[in-house]
Amino acid sequence: MNLFLGLDLSTQQLKAVVFNQNGNLVTHQSINFDTDLPHYKTINGRILGTNHTVTSPTLMWVEAIDLLFKRLSLNLGPLAKNIVSIGGAAQQHGSVYWKNLEKIVLNPESSLVEQLSTNSIFTVLNSPTWEDSSTTKYCEKLHSIHGPSKIASITGSTCYERFTGNQIAKIRDIFPEEWSVTERVSLVSSFLPSILMGKYAPIEVSDASGMNLLDLQTSKWSHDLCDNELLQKLGPDPVHSGTPLGNINQYYVQKYGFNCEVLAMTGDNPGGLIFIEQLAPPINPKDKLTLVVSLGTSDTVIFSLNKYPYTDPSETNTRSIYSGHVLAHPTKNVWATLLCYKNGSLAREFISDNLCMNGNVNGIDKWTSFEKAGSDNMEESEFGFYYLMPEIIPNAHGIHRFSLLKDSNSGNNSDSNSMEKGLVTIMKKKFIHKTQILDPSSKENVFTASPLDARLIVESQFMSMRLDCSRKGVDLGSDIGEIVVTGGASASKFISQTLSDVFNVDVYTISEKNMNQGDNLARHDISTLSMPALGGAANAMSSYAQSKSEVGRIEGCHLPYELKIKCSPNEKMKDYYNTKMEMFSNLRDYLENQS
Repeated sequence: MNLFLGLDLSTQQLKAVVFNQNGNLVTHQSINFDTDLPHYKTINGRILGTNHTVTSPTLMWVEAIDLLFKRLSLNLGPLAKNIVSIGGAAQQHGSVYWKNLEKIVLNPESSLVEQLSTNSIFTVLNSPTWEDSSTTKYCEKLHSIHGPSKIASITGSTCYERFTGNQIAKIRDIFPEEWSVTERVSLVSSFLPSILMGKYAPIEVSDASGMNLLDLQTSKWSHDLCDNELLQKLGPDPVHSGTPLGNINQYYVQKYGFNCEVLAMTGDNPGGLIFIEQLAPPINPKDKLTLVVSLGTSDTVIFSLNKYPYTDPSETNTRSIYSGHVLAHPTKNVWATLLCYKNGSLAREFISDNLCMNGNVNGIDKWTSFEKAGSDNMEESEFGFYYLMPEIIPNAHGIHRFSLLKDSNSGNNSDSNSMEKGLVTIMKKKFIHKTQILDPSSKENVFTASPLDARLIVESQFMSMRLDCSRKGVDLGSDIGEIVVTGGASASKFISQTLSDVFNVDVYTISEKNMNQGDNLARHDISTLSMPALGGAANAMSSYAQSKSEVGRIEGCHLPYELKIKCSPNEKMKDYYNTKMEMFSNLRDYLENQS
């Protein structure tokens, strides 16, 4: 029986899922960079440098690929030869710099890392990643030349520090010798199929959208933003995810028994969108949007767009209108909107840990206590913003609590006396503003959370999503069909219900269907599997079906999952959040303007 492999090269792990053509999971494997490859001395898969520099060792990824295929080969045994197609995804924005890849013949008697290292294939050994925010001056330079509106009109986003084009500009500047001998620049998502084929893979169009270099209306490299040298190093214009690129290199055939086609791979967020959009049947009319909300290390919202929103570069809109990103859709000739929030699960966990540490809640475990505190506390006049790291949307930093004054002599002073206090007036309303900037690397941060913080952090995160969706032109009352929530926090009833209440929309999760009879394969919880890897497997199945004219047999994503309703909005909360949203919007804009 044919098998299909989906890969995900994320920040902390390289993950794989293997499905058969009946849509049943055969195996899944992962390589944890910190624990499986400790000699690279990474922390959560990356190296934290000075001045907000964040990188990952490129050779660590190479070694992880070799180790993953070794484990897959041992696990699958003779079934490895049944894999017919490989799709996948990777962390977005990261970049790889190399030369002479296509001049070497890989020898199965030696390791990948030994051969690529000995031949000095990588001109820059530490790849900048999505967390790197050390390129502010390069963003400012590009904005000064073209203006934010024009750049957003061309590329779908204003300049962001983590975007690859700005990382490339920094590499050109600080490593001129290495840059001069660089033959090709790849994203992590095109690095992965390049390593599998032993030749350069083109960049995929949706992931290319996160570079500030692609013209999103033509899906070609922008000649306004790329000079001839950069165009040559970027390679051909991008292709859609799932495009067949060629066969896997003989290294993997001879060493591990794999002999299959390799597909173009996308970024992790578009990869998850591929998977969810292929789940059938659709649960809303086709003119309604499905918002995919992923709750992880970073929280994201992604949804499809049929019309490109930035068509007039002469418009003098504020940067807030351009917050978030418009991407080319990974598989269709349309677009997608991506909203990314850096302070996701780690910020929620910070509040949860702080509540338990200071004895402010009681429960069986910290998350039970967090949920109870969030469910039991609600205050329309209190607002919280929790940006432990400098946030992307909005551009703000620190923990901020705002208490609306009922009169000039009162205010809610219930929380931490370690926070600096001030009185601010915003849109004729007076607030007590308490703020504290935390150092993520310090163990001496003094902050005492109250039980109300458990609700405020979750409310704040979802109200930000609602605000940014509306600023992208989404009408919450008529445009959204449903929300699909993924990630570890999606298991929380309190968090999912709050999401449903804030948007006043039904929230769905992904659930396993009944197994096909006769496969005798173990069941696996969807939460243990990588969504981008599932998207890669779905692409692999679709590509193979099309190539063999078997669409009737393997139609789209034939994986054993479906959407099931998790919760519906509480009508009593509709007015509560409608009232709170106006003040929340003004307060968030205030914080960004103060940055």
